[in-house]
Amino acid sequence: MKFIDLEFKPAFMNDGPPFYMSGIQALVNLENGITVSIVMHTGSYGGPNGLYEMMITDSLNNEPLGGIVEGVQDDGVIGFLKAHDVEKILTKLEDLPPPSNSRIIPFRKEIHNA
Repeated sequence: MKFIDLEFKPAFMNDGPPFYMSGIQALVNLENGITVSIVMHTGSYGGPNGLYEMMITDSLNNEPLGGIVEGVQDDGVIGFLKAHDVEKILTKLEDLPPPSNSRIIPFRKEIHNA
């Protein structure tokens, strides 16, 4: 995916003070079940310097995909990215298999007789 193809929209707009969360966001839903939020705002990693932050999650359950590619923190976030860095990471993510849902523990109701 090319950076130029991302559709950024105004995001995090506040009606009053503090105005620190004004910025832009693009959401990308990849065919392999990965969702990527790309932001730049004054509260994001690198935003005040004109850099981007990405959060990578599993589309199915919105769980963060920490460590899915090099540099991504455990919480699924990587920041301080230039446009070409965003494009490189998106390309890597597109080529991955669907995320494993092994971290999800199903709820199992057990009946205990007293």
